[in-house]
Amino acid sequence: MKLVIKKSSLIYACLGLLIGIFIFVSSIIGIDIPFQFGNHEIHGIAAGMISIFFVPLVMAFVGAIHGIFIWFPITYILNKLLGKSDN
Repeated sequence: MKLVIKKSSLIYACLGLLIGIFIFVSSIIGIDIPFQFGNHEIHGIAAGMISIFFVPLVMAFVGAIHGIFIWFPITYILNKLLGKSDN
């Protein structure tokens, strides 16, 4: 289970980093994508810089939750159906 959670968190964090880099580049180009931080709304390059750090963290957390509730049961059922042992 730990391996499934680690792999899914890593994959989701890498995806979040790509999304954060995309938001940063688009904020440099001039596309206005706001970053909401509580009641405050941040625009521009500051929003892009914040998104590089926070989006991978949020996506890693989402990846861990998906690893527990989606990917672990799927791999467990597939291993039982295929007759593989977890030794």
